[in-house]
Amino acid sequence: MAQTLQDQFLAAFLARGLKMKKRTFKYVVVEVPGTVQNYYLGRAGAVRIGRTIASSVPISEAAKDKLLSEAAALSGGPLI
Repeated sequence: MAQTLQDQFLAAFLARGLKMKKRTFKYVVVEVPGTVQNYYLGRAGAVRIGRTIASSVPISEAAKDKLLSEAAALSGGPLI
């Protein structure tokens, strides 16, 4: 079964050494060590960064593409 975009982004962040903080109904929250920033990964591929979800901003498409390519390299091929 193919991984969701959320799973692919999570794999890329975990490979970078970041830790999953919690999983909510809408988001997977990934903690950035040494800061008060978090990444919020939505089910449909939204990736946001900020202190809280309300104050977060989306990351650029170029940054999302880079994360997806890292996830693909980890799995040995394209995931989507």
